[in-house]
Amino acid sequence: MNTGEILIAAIAAIGSIGAAVFAWVQAKTAVDERKDAQAAQTAAERARDEALEAAKQSAAAAGRQADALEAANALLADSQALKERLAPPAWSQAELVEQNVVSFTNNSGRHIVVTALEIEPEEMKAEAPERPHRVEYGDAFALRWYPFWGMPSPNKLIIDWHYEDSPEATQRTERNL
Repeated sequence: MNTGEILIAAIAAIGSIGAAVFAWVQAKTAVDERKDAQAAQTAAERARDEALEAAKQSAAAAGRQADALEAANALLADSQALKERLAPPAWSQAELVEQNVVSFTNNSGRHIVVTALEIEPEEMKAEAPERPHRVEYGDAFALRWYPFWGMPSPNKLIIDWHYEDSPEATQRTERNL
């Protein structure tokens, strides 16, 4: 073997060693990256499981909250019904102001709008403020009637009204005179 061949063989050997080192570094890097990927996958699976558990707990809490809201609404409805039952009547009884004039006081605690009046017997002629007529809390609504000869006094007044802030909820009150 001559020097040229030895030199080529040495360079080839050094190149082979270099390639082997390079291959080993690449393999080690691939193994390390695979371990990192497996660790990341494990962490992602753990995070997914924790998120699933948190979602289950959140759904259970939402169910409990819905039940509590339903119970609160039932209590509110009961308290409103009780308040309405215990509240004083919106209108007082008829108060004789003078002969042939009666008034009714708004005791509701709210402003009222009178929308219609009926007096019985129907033949009776009566005078009252134009309707709709606003009656503030504590104020009175007066009615005057004009009896004709031989006609009895009125015996009943029917008031159609609503609270000023609830015009869709018309109510009817009957008062004997």
